[in-house]
Amino acid sequence: MKKFRRLSLLGLAGCITAPGVMAEKFDPAPINLSGSLKLVPTVEAAMEHSDNIYDEEFDGTSSNILVVKPDFALGTDDGVNRYGVRYSLTSGTVYVNSDDDYLDHRFSALAHIEPNSKNRLDIDASYNKLHEDRGSGLSEGRPDAIDKPVEYDMTSANARYQFGAESSRARIGGKIGYYSKEYTNFREYSAARDTDQNNYGLDFELGLGDVTALTLDGVAADIRFPHIGTTEASRDSTDNRAFIGLKWEALAKTTGKAKVGYQVKDFDSESREDFSGTAVDIGFTWEPKTYSSIDFSLGQVAKDPTSVGAVGDYIDERYLLLAWNHGWTSTISTDFKASYSDEDYIGSGGRHDETTGFSAELNYAFARWLKGGLGYDFTDKVSTAENITFDKNVYSLSITASL
Repeated sequence: MKKFRRLSLLGLAGCITAPGVMAEKFDPAPINLSGSLKLVPTVEAAMEHSDNIYDEEFDGTSSNILVVKPDFALGTDDGVNRYGVRYSLTSGTVYVNSDDDYLDHRFSALAHIEPNSKNRLDIDASYNKLHEDRGSGLSEGRPDAIDKPVEYDMTSANARYQFGAESSRARIGGKIGYYSKEYTNFREYSAARDTDQNNYGLDFELGLGDVTALTLDGVAADIRFPHIGTTEASRDSTDNRAFIGLKWEALAKTTGKAKVGYQVKDFDSESREDFSGTAVDIGFTWEPKTYSSIDFSLGQVAKDPTSVGAVGDYIDERYLLLAWNHGWTSTISTDFKASYSDEDYIGSGGRHDETTGFSAELNYAFARWLKGGLGYDFTDKVSTAENITFDKNVYSLSITASL
């Protein structure tokens, strides 16, 4: 079976060049620091206009938002092994109310190590200081309950090992992971949604041909909510999932996976309703041309709710995502995305949400180091719960510069 492509930390998206077109495309140039060690800096500035910044059902508040995002990616690659770190800062200035301004930090690191042809190790870690806009997340449906964005720290670390040559018919692997989300303000109610999670998994691949493989994998997660008070039953649970499916590369110009399995979510508290049922994980990329790609994702999963209100024991979610990127010329490209999710809040008295999203972006490369973009993003959410239904339109004009 062919070697599967891996994402690089230094991969930066730009316009895709159409065959035979020699004009420049947006392609950030790295700074060569030492040997193969390279630094890729970029900065993006965007002016956005949202007609409903608080996700309100009626009489939404509109505002312009200035977003500035410097990004630094540092890495080295010897053709087999890769190491990298990345840092980005996102500053948001909300013109209608400066109390809604935010400053996000994202730091990540990765390593891909192959000591020989039969052994592979992937390690990644991240630490992020992020925010939730008023009216979303913990303050969903009640933006007036707080006077500024909710802030939180998110930490993750993962390691995955695989044994077996890429050319061999069978490969086996294992993985461990850790995830933590800790809110840092409005602790009187946000503390109840702090989360710690440990993950463990095993997977097996059996080649069925040059480009396809049968996959068997299982994941166990131990999920803890360490600060839930006496007014709410414990949300601590174990979440076990097992899948069987296929993965493939370069099959009819597609690369992807199709897995179906079974999920069991078992709460420690007897007052919570456990879940057992089908889990689905399907995703593929179709590249009919070198300058055009279509991504498709379909899934079904039971997950924990994140808002504070009467949101039930878990969410039974089904989702669909379709995206199309196309390079019309070496300087002009477009991105279209459409999404849909259907959520049943089990144990909440029958709450049901449906969310539809659509976005479009037009990019133009003025030079190899400079591109501009026009964007539009639409969200429509319909809920049986009070004050949750809303629709929102966001328009943006952006410029991205590099070296």
